[in-house]
Amino acid sequence: MMNLKLISFDMENPNNPSPKMYAKRGFTLVETIVAIALFTVVVITAYQAFRTGYLAYTKVETSLGYDHEFNMLVRDLNQELRNAAYYANEPFLGESDSIRFPTKLWRFEDKIYAEDLYVVEYQFKGRTLERKEEKIKKRFGKSSPAEKEKLLDFDVLKFQYAYQNASGAIKWENEWSSERYLGLPRGIRLAAREKGVSRDAGERVVQILIPQGVLGEIK
Repeated sequence: MMNLKLISFDMENPNNPSPKMYAKRGFTLVETIVAIALFTVVVITAYQAFRTGYLAYTKVETSLGYDHEFNMLVRDLNQELRNAAYYANEPFLGESDSIRFPTKLWRFEDKIYAEDLYVVEYQFKGRTLERKEEKIKKRFGKSSPAEKEKLLDFDVLKFQYAYQNASGAIKWENEWSSERYLGLPRGIRLAAREKGVSRDAGERVVQILIPQGVLGEIK
């Protein structure tokens, strides 16, 4: 038995299809433009949210990485200063942008891991803190080339040294002169501000105590 499918027409206007036939037609141009516009708005909003989150994550990750490297710098400097020793030919020299002193370091050389005397220098130059170490040549020993490395970038970095005035109060000065004092300073203060950080954020201040050092005298 045959199934007949009936299609209705408007007899008064046969060119107009029925509502059922109209429902099967595609989107109009206006509807397509509106849909594309809405989709574009959604994509832009999602991208901006993703970009904001990514930048915040990158900033936090960079800050944490910088904090770690700064803490490592302070740890190494603290250890080197605590192992510092008086050496007549290489006295302790300290200025606001540099510090130079003899210290004992463990290094692997000639297939042997041994402790020896080195001169270590930290210098703040061109907004970059650089570190250089050179083995002190013994009378009959062989010299070794100086090793230099760049550490961290700063907008501000300053070394200061512990002095004592007549009343016994501790003052921090920007220079430690080997001409007036023999030996090491009792304390060193490092003030630094990370490169690109606002001045309102302040500076990181670290004080390092050198047990074998002496206090300078302010006269």
